[in-house]
Amino acid sequence: MKNAGMIGAVSDPLLSGWSASDIHVVANSDFLAGNPAAKMLFEVMRLELPTVAQQNNRMNQGEDLQSDIERHVDEWIADNQAIWDGWIEDAMNAA
Repeated sequence: MKNAGMIGAVSDPLLSGWSASDIHVVANSDFLAGNPAAKMLFEVMRLELPTVAQQNNRMNQGEDLQSDIERHVDEWIADNQAIWDGWIEDAMNAA
């Protein structure tokens, strides 16, 4: 992410890396080489900013237990089954 004209920044433009709302998967190269399905899943999965913001809000409102997060995931998959199935199909085809 590049931000220009920021008062007090160490450089102009300030190169601050990824956008705060972006999700980037970081994985071991050897793992990816041995797991093409996982590699493909990491490449095709995309969550829209409103989805990420909604999840963050739910956790900030106290729904932050492992069981809450697992329920959130299950709800998201149920509401977005076609997208989920497409990601899984792409991953399985890469295996």
